[in-house]
Amino acid sequence: MASLVGALDVIELNSSGIETDVPLILAGGGSKGSAWQECIAELSGRSIRIAEEAEPAAMGAAFQAVAVLEPKSVDAVAGKWGRVGPAISAARAVDYATLERIRRAQDDLSALNNPC
Repeated sequence: MASLVGALDVIELNSSGIETDVPLILAGGGSKGSAWQECIAELSGRSIRIAEEAEPAAMGAAFQAVAVLEPKSVDAVAGKWGRVGPAISAARAVDYATLERIRRAQDDLSALNNPC
């Protein structure tokens, strides 16, 4: 969960003009779990789609490169080139209260691990 919150922070800080209504495309074994999909949807506020590629990490990198070179959204490139399933979760309001509780817990754990 901590890495998810950190990743969402990085996405928000570095999105530089990427529309907030663009879905997140999940890849890998964890992406198949409905509980994980729901957590990501609630904490990001974005709709969720699942990559259906055999090598999703490599395809994701290729989608991002093409999106920069063509200036198109990653979602548009993935929809044209890749096999990405339909949205399985609609966009919604971000659950900021839960995000804040997770961040506070991370800070508390960090303080315990680094007492000096």
